[in-house]
Amino acid sequence: MAKEKKKKLKNVQISNEELVPTTIGYLSSRQKGPFLLIFIFAVLFGTLYFMPQITEYYNMIFNPAAYNESKSQKYVVEDQTGSLEALNPDLSLTISGVKFSKFEVKDNELTYTVDATQATGDFVDYYLETYDKNQKLLERILIPSTSVSSLSLTYTNLRFISINHYDGETYPAFNLKNSKMTCAKGDESYEYGFQSGGLSYIKYVVNMTKTEDNAAIYEDRLDKFETESGYDNEGIEIMFSQSEGSFQFVKKENLLITTSSTLDNGFKYQTKADQIAFDLSTKGYKCN
Repeated sequence: MAKEKKKKLKNVQISNEELVPTTIGYLSSRQKGPFLLIFIFAVLFGTLYFMPQITEYYNMIFNPAAYNESKSQKYVVEDQTGSLEALNPDLSLTISGVKFSKFEVKDNELTYTVDATQATGDFVDYYLETYDKNQKLLERILIPSTSVSSLSLTYTNLRFISINHYDGETYPAFNLKNSKMTCAKGDESYEYGFQSGGLSYIKYVVNMTKTEDNAAIYEDRLDKFETESGYDNEGIEIMFSQSEGSFQFVKKENLLITTSSTLDNGFKYQTKADQIAFDLSTKGYKCN
């Protein structure tokens, strides 16, 4: 029978001395800790908050193609200054899948290329809006179809453009002054008066002077207005005056009585100013 080995026991010494703390390192300032943490979180939050602007600025400088693409979608907008694009040969706008590019102004004509192969629907009720260097609206032109690639201009100060869609219900806001609006073009003007927010009267004025260039048109309009001045209808006032080589024709319609208009640019009773200003602007009239 094997003998069991005796286990050796180690002597353990117990010390009654107090433990002494050991210093590993020091912080330079305990008070700076919270401020440093707050600063780090502020920088992180600011970076995340301004990330879209940072990305846009980066693309504008280092990736122009991505920047232009991000700016290309233009639909119905109330604040039109937000949709302006500086006119340049590299500008590209994609509207409902229709791509407009290579814009150029030459000999009073704005030309561009149209690619409608990716169109997402019928391209109707889209307007090209032109602006000067001060971002003031010059003209609003209906784009007839995607097969049209040029538009005639009567000015040379085009600097910005925008393509917008107006569906007949949403129009750019027009601010009335003294409940009136005047739209003028060439030798004729329309004064629209409003009552309770809607159209109440229209005053049409033509001042024409005969020249060698407009002699035929002058005679035609003179005969027309002379004949029309002989009629007297309820709610309509007509004044006609003529001197050598010029005439003035004034026709005022009280829509409270007539309810509708016989003028080329007439509207029904209570039509809103926004719609009238929009319609006249597409025909080349300046409204204020």
